[in-house]
Amino acid sequence: MINTVFGKYDKKKSCDACQAWLSEYWDWRDKAESKHIVVGSPKIDGMPHGSRKDSDGRLIDFVDAEHEWKSRDRVLQYIASKGDEHELHALILKYRFVHHHWKVPKVAMKLHLPERTCERMQQEALWEAAKASHILVTKK
Repeated sequence: MINTVFGKYDKKKSCDACQAWLSEYWDWRDKAESKHIVVGSPKIDGMPHGSRKDSDGRLIDFVDAEHEWKSRDRVLQYIASKGDEHELHALILKYRFVHHHWKVPKVAMKLHLPERTCERMQQEALWEAAKASHILVTKK
């Protein structure tokens, strides 16, 4: 059943799109942090000081950014929750695309895997993440 659902998708394009989607993790997390709602302290002079910015718009921006980075995090947690090999898949994705300063040889060395095995597992992990993001992020 599941193969018929995902069989119509182009695996290469889905993996490439998932890679780009995961790579935006910190962009969204940084945006959420910059839009964080804070309560200001009272001013000493007694005069009210309001903000000209729309507080509802700021709240919506914060919620949108928070949803974006948490959905990526939820996909990685879901993959890791499936078991041993899937934990490696989640680690590879996290090292490569969330913390995108890691190269394949460095990830392979860190996880004590041959480089080719790491590359193969990365492709499997990207396909797994593409399927999981479709299930977890688009469900209503």
